[in-house]
This record gives sequence, structure tokens and C-alpha cells, in this order.
Amino acid sequence: MSARERTAHPMPSQGRFLSGWTPVAGGLALLASLCLAVVGRAVESRYLAQEFRKHAHAAGEAIQEAMESEVVLLQALRGLYAASREVDRDEFSIFLREGLAMPSFLSAVQWAPRVSREERETFEAAAAAQQAGFRIFEVNDLGQPVPAAERPEYFPLLYVESEGPFSEARGLDLAFEVRRRRALETARDTDRAVATEPVELVGDVGENRAGYLLVLPVYRNGVPHDSQAQRREYLTGYLLAVVSLSRLAQQSLAAVPGQAFISAGLAQGEAARPRTLGAADASPQQTGWVERLSGPGRLSETIAWTHGGQDWTLTCEATEVFYQKPYRNEPRIALALALALVWLLFILILRAGRQRRAVEIQVQERTKALQREVAERVRAEQALQSNRAELHDQAMTLEARNLALRRQETITQSLLEDTQSANERLADRERSLQDANRRLQELAVLKDEFVAKVSHELRTPLTSIKEGLNLLLDNALGETTADQRDFLSTMDQDIDRLTDLISNMLDIAKIEAGRMRLARRRLGLHEVVSAVVPSIQRLAGGRTIQVDGPTDLETYGDRNRLIQVLSNLLSNAVKFTPEDGRITVRALRLGGEVGFAVQDTGAGMAPEDLARLFQKFSQVGPQDPARPRGTGLGLVVCKELVELHGGRIEVESEPGRGTTFTVRLPVYSDEHALAATFRELRLMAESEGRGVALVLMNAEGTGARLPECERLAEAARQHLHRGDVVLTLRPAWVAILAVTEPDGIGAIVRRLDAALARPGLRWGAALSPRDGMTVGTLFARAARTLGRGADVATAAVGADGGQPTGPLA
Repeated sequence: MSARERTAHPMPSQGRFLSGWTPVAGGLALLASLCLAVVGRAVESRYLAQEFRKHAHAAGEAIQEAMESEVVLLQALRGLYAASREVDRDEFSIFLREGLAMPSFLSAVQWAPRVSREERETFEAAAAAQQAGFRIFEVNDLGQPVPAAERPEYFPLLYVESEGPFSEARGLDLAFEVRRRRALETARDTDRAVATEPVELVGDVGENRAGYLLVLPVYRNGVPHDSQAQRREYLTGYLLAVVSLSRLAQQSLAAVPGQAFISAGLAQGEAARPRTLGAADASPQQTGWVERLSGPGRLSETIAWTHGGQDWTLTCEATEVFYQKPYRNEPRIALALALALVWLLFILILRAGRQRRAVEIQVQERTKALQREVAERVRAEQALQSNRAELHDQAMTLEARNLALRRQETITQSLLEDTQSANERLADRERSLQDANRRLQELAVLKDEFVAKVSHELRTPLTSIKEGLNLLLDNALGETTADQRDFLSTMDQDIDRLTDLISNMLDIAKIEAGRMRLARRRLGLHEVVSAVVPSIQRLAGGRTIQVDGPTDLETYGDRNRLIQVLSNLLSNAVKFTPEDGRITVRALRLGGEVGFAVQDTGAGMAPEDLARLFQKFSQVGPQDPARPRGTGLGLVVCKELVELHGGRIEVESEPGRGTTFTVRLPVYSDEHALAATFRELRLMAESEGRGVALVLMNAEGTGARLPECERLAEAARQHLHRGDVVLTLRPAWVAILAVTEPDGIGAIVRRLDAALARPGLRWGAALSPRDGMTVGTLFARAARTLGRGADVATAAVGADGGQPTGPLA
């Protein structure tokens, strides 16, 4: 820079710069310090609130986890009842002390069976034989035990597992008090674990008397309890967890970090008066029930949850110890560091002032360079002016296009609004259809129940009428005239038709409701034919019934139901075949299927009648006024029963040339028997939320073959629950399929191993869906676990090891 330029543009001296900016920077630093102090106070308060919330939620989670462990314990104990026909006192105690780890905060775990008023005296005598002085009692207003009042039913405490004084509660009737009785009824009707309102625990003393009961219903094994009526009918008793609130506080909060920093109050329901967990002096060693600390400005947190059908609220407040915790220094240290950074910035600003002069010189030089660049840009702008006209034209074109796009956007928006309105109308209609469908389903259930109840109620009077008619026809009540006998015979035939109608309606109701269970086994078709033909022959009159075909055909079916199908087909053949006609029953081998055909030489049916043949209450073919009309349900039942067996029914007919009904069934094989049984049990298990267990017995080590395995299977059936299926498989296997819980597999193996007591007998087990979704996969898993009964009962089922063997390997 020349001397003239320096004269025209004098630069401030360094001293003037410092004297001008130093007071401003100092004031800014002081203002920043005050702001940081305010912010630091807010940060400290927020930090304290977060720390307190963390301790409060830890206390809430600890109490919730403790409460959930009660439900898990009772559900596991109910699994023991589901896997056993009867649980005695020793099994109850061993299962709690060795099979499960009973939470230490529980005062007691109890079993209360259902006892009716008529059973009370017998029950008390039987219980007193095992527990001296046992009686069913209740507690009066003075807290004294007195004999239980007369009620329709009782729920006395029979088994009590406790290390405290709760053994004195044996015989206490849970129905004596409203709060307990309300919880029992809710648990029974909902099939869920339900907590009572706060009660005074019978058998405890001091502060431990305050608590609640968690009850879980137990229903009769092997019967459904899906509806409320079934649950009330098949209830067998209740499992109870006795929870002392003070003990729950001690065990739950003992492991919570920072328990000395909070005072917690636990309330049940909106109207309940909270009582406090923790200690007023914030001492970790004192965990009794005390009054809650409170005060202006004190931190608090409320946590709500639902347990056992009851609403629980935990209110936590900070104690004096919390405000004295050393972590309060952390925000203060952060504030001090921030203030240090502010003053360090002030020093840096002063230092930056010293560098300003050099920067200003550089700025002047760069300004000149920028002026040159600006001149060049002006020239470039003048060159761009020549293109503005063209850009203007292009802008007009774009504007026109934008207008067209906006019009299209308006149309699209209108279409979207119309579409949304249509979707809303469709959603309303869908909800209406869902409501109507739900109502139809409810009506279908009511219809099935009505048909079943009405049919059941009709059978008893019809049986009595049938017996009375037989006595009259046998002249047991005096001689009857010919006209009277004709009239009585007509009544007898009408009663038989009405009985058949009721049976068919019951069968159809069961099938449509999915409750028809087939008692299937390995079955020879000649056994079915031999059981039906002789009885029909007596009703055939002059008609000839001929039996033809092989006698070694086997299927996997229900003997009684297949007899019902063949009887119905033969009865129809007799009905529509003239007196001098012929009826042929032929056993068939149809490739991979087996079956039987019923052929008659009757009038036959027209093609248009075949389409209505299997419709309910449909009558086809020529009708003889002298012959009683059928109900139109027999062939419908036959078709449903055959399809339940995995088969199908076919019909061929021609007017004047007779009719042939052909029943096709799967040929018997071990694979088909296992797969069919597994599919049926899996549907039942999915509806009940349980699994299907496959337990294998391998008798090769005992030298047994198929006949001996049949005897083993029959012996196993004597020790299993109703509904469990036992199959014998070549060459030396017995397979048991049962709907059960995971814990039930070990109980089945132990029970059968102890009952059969065969050296060399090996066991394997698997559970669906955990170990597989197909019977082949399940068999392979079970075969890998073959071993001694005790080993398989205690090992983890489904572990890999070894190679699968057996018929499905």
C-alpha cells in the first residue's frame, strides 16, 4: 500500500481496538455466565428427575415381575393337574419344592377342591382321616374360626404348602367372604388368574395379615371348557397363591438399586387407599409398611398396570437421602466447566483483536480483486441479457403447462376424495357384514346346542314309549285284538323312524360343530359286513342279499360309524328293491383305496335326482304310499361320516336298472394311521392352545413283535387319559399321541414306564409344534431321543443326536 492510500484510509491502532472491544467482551462473558447458571440449575433439576424416574420404574418393574411369577407358578401347577388323573398331597408338595422354585415372597400355595353340600360330610371324613381334626370352617366378625354355614358348594383349603403359620388355614372355605367369592366366580367364568381385593390373610399375624389371593381355576381333564356353561359345570377346584403385601415389598424392593432414595405407595383400584412400600427414614434395612413421605416440590412418579384383573398403582416420591446423593455434583461440575469455557472464549476474543489489523489489510487487497471480478461479471450479465427474450418465451410455455397440470391436479384430488368416501362406505358395510356374520355364528352355535338338547330330551320319553309298546305287543298287559296290534305296530315303526331322525340330527349337529370324534383303529371291512348283513337279512323279506369280494381288506376307521353307513345303504336298498329283487354287497380293492359297494335291482333314479341326493331332508326316487317315507338325513350322515374317514361316497343309477353306492376309504398303513390321528389331535390342540405329544415305545430290546406290542398297547391304554390314542406299528413299536402341555410328556413317560416295567423297553418323545409340524418330523425327533424312561422323562425333548429309525425314518 502506498503512502497516499494509507493517508486516505487510516487504520485504527491496536490499543484503540483493545480499548473499544474489551468492555463489550467482558459484558458478554458476564451475561453468558448468568445464563449458564440459570441453564445449569434447570439441567440439574432435569437430571435429578431422570435419576428419580429410573429408580421409581425399577421399583415398579420389580413388583410387576414378582406378580407375574405368581401366575407362572400357578399355570405350571395346573399343568400338573392336567397331566395327572389325581394329585395327592405328596405330589403337590414335591412339585412345589423340587419341580418348581416357589418365590420366597409367597406366604403359601394352596389347593381348594370343589365340594357340594351333599358331599360335605363324606369329604370332611375323608380329609380328617389324613389330617386329624380337619373340618370345613369360616371366620366370624371377631376373627374366630367357626363351622362353615350351609351353602350350595364349598371350596375348602385341602393342600397348603407354606413354611409359616398358614397350615392352620386348612379347611377354610374360600366362599365365606364376598371379596374372595367374587374373585373365585370371575376366575371360573374367564379361565384366567384373578386377584382378590385386599383381604386379611387367615393364618398370618401382625403386618403380614394384609395381602391378597391370586386364584386360578382347574377343570376336569378330558372335557371341553370353552363356554361359560362348560366351565361352571366341569370346575374341579382352584389353585391359590397367598401374597403378603409386606413380604412382597421386602422381596421385590430388596434387589432394586437405590431403594433408599424412594418412598413408594401401592394402591389397588381407584377407590383403594394406598399403603406404602419402603421406609420413611430411607434406610435400606427397613422395608415395612409406613406412611408415605410428602412435601411441596418433592419429585414423584406414578406407575399403573393390571394384574389378576385388578388395577394397581405405584406412587413413588423422593426421600431426603435422594437429594443428598453425590450425583448432584455432576451437573455443578458441568456448569463450572461451561463457565471456564466462556472466560476462555473471552480471552480468545481479545487475542483475536490483535490479529484484526492483519486481517483488515488482507480484506482490502481481496476487495480490489473482487472489484475486478465484479467488472467481469457485469460483462457476462450483459451477454446474458440477449438470452432473456428466449427465456421469457420458455417461461410462458411453462406457465401454460403449469395451468394444465393444476387443472389435472384438481380433477385428481376430486377423484381421490370420491375414492376415500367410497372406501369409508365400503368399510361401514364390511363392519356391518362382520357383525352379521358374528351373529350368524352365534345363532349357529345356539342352533347346535338347541338340537343337541332337544334330541337328548326326546330320547328318554321315546325309549319309555318303545318299551310300553313292546309290552302291549307281547300281550304282557293283556290280550290285544288284531286291529289293536296293527295300530300298535304302526306306532312302533313311527317311533323307530323318529329315533332314527333324532340320531341323524345329533350326528349332523356334532359334525357341523366339529365335535364328532372317531374311535378309529385297524379295521377289516369283512368285520363291518359281517356285523351288518345278518341283521338286514331278517328285514329283507323275499329279497336276496349276496356278499362278494375279498375278506382281507383293511382300513383305519371307526367300526360303529362304518356299520352305521353300511346299515343305512342296505336299508335304502331293501326299501327300493322289489320283493323278488337282489341286493349285492361287494368288498372292493381300488388301487390305493379299499371300500365296499351296495348294488340293488330297484327302480333306479333319474339324473336330475342325483344332484339332490345328499341334500338335507331331500326325498328322491319313486315314492310308494304303502312304504314309510324317510327323513332325508340318512345319506347326508353317511356322506359326512365317510368324508371324516378321509374317503368319499359315489353313486351310479339309471331308471329301471337299479342303483349302486360305492364307499371309498384309505387303505390301512401305519403312516396313514399316524397322520390321520395327528391331524385330528392337532386341530383340538390348536383350539385349546396346547401341543400334541408323540411318545414312542420300542420293544425290540425285549424280543417282542407285533402281537406282544398289541398287548403292550392295551396295557398302556389302561394308564392313559381318555382321548389319548395308542397305535401299534411294525415291527415292534407302540406310539401314544396325546394333547398336553410340555410338562405333561415327562409325566406320561414316567407313568407308563413304572406301570409296564419291561427291561429293555426304550422310550422316545417329541412335542408339536416345538419339534415339528408334521407327523414324520415328529416321529424322527422322538426316535432320536430313544433311551430309558427316566432319562427321556427328564431330558430336553427334541435335542439332536443319533439317527432316526423305525417305520417313518
